[in-house]
Amino acid sequence: MSAEVDELVPVSRGGDPYSFANCRLTHRICNRMKSDKTDEHARALLGGKRTIKPSSLPFKTFGI
Repeated sequence: MSAEVDELVPVSRGGDPYSFANCRLTHRICNRMKSDKTDEHARALLGGKRTIKPSSLPFKTFGI
């Protein structure tokens, strides 16, 4: 339950880590679960709903 600073728009997706408008306080476990995804993604994981978009699945390779 340690506190961490979370970026609303992750730095890896172009967010500014020094903007107070882009930062908020969150639990460490919640921040780790969210990772570089959206809040909706983290809420779905907390609710037990594992949603995977078809675009995030690995490509299938044939004949290799």
